[in-house]
Amino acid sequence: ALGRWLTTEDDPTLAAGHAALGEAFDGFKELLLQAGEAAKKPEADPATTLAPEARARFTRMLAALTEAVAEAGDASDLFGRQVQKEFLPYLLLSRFGERCYTKPRGYAGDYLTIEWMYRNEAGGHGAVGRLIDTAMLDSPPCRATRNRRGLLATAIREVIDRKEGEPARVASFACGPAEEVFDVLDGLDDESRLHATLIDIDRQALGHVSERLARERRAGQVTLEHANLVHLATGQQTLPLEGLDLVYS
Repeated sequence: ALGRWLTTEDDPTLAAGHAALGEAFDGFKELLLQAGEAAKKPEADPATTLAPEARARFTRMLAALTEAVAEAGDASDLFGRQVQKEFLPYLLLSRFGERCYTKPRGYAGDYLTIEWMYRNEAGGHGAVGRLIDTAMLDSPPCRATRNRRGLLATAIREVIDRKEGEPARVASFACGPAEEVFDVLDGLDDESRLHATLIDIDRQALGHVSERLARERRAGQVTLEHANLVHLATGQQTLPLEGLDLVYS
């Protein structure tokens, strides 16, 4: 469907890129069909056995899509709607993909979406949904998100080391699940060496962190603040954030 539409539309200057995208889409869908057939066998787990091929085909599809969108120019809206019509039913089988699309907290990259990226555990509807989830969670944005967790934890540890025993004070704007802070606390012999102020506009994100702090009995090391970063930047809202050693977002 998508391949035929892309290769028969009127603008010949886009034909090559669209043909490549159509081929990539068709290849990924063919793999999903294989997964559906394999799932009928009780001993098979196509979400596992086909995962490497799914990652590779999804990566090719993303690369072709990125190039085709760049070339679409003024036709990008029409092009995007056609791509969405073709792929949305598959996307909604993926737990991660469905949340990215529906944005239940009203914005992309909410705390639970980020946590799912960190966990890198596939979910979704059946083997096909889990296979799509696996491919999406291995995409460059998700891998970059997982990588930044380690980079941030390293930056916090370096600040703690420089303080030479004095408490290090850090603040995270749009903290989400704040996994990097918990990573650092897990590695400290003396948790009093770190005090973190975690700021988010989403009360559910703060509630998620608060529940974990209570469960791990770490509330004394972390202060949670509900704030809008735009309001802070424009002076409509203020927070007591003096004496910070590190601020990040």
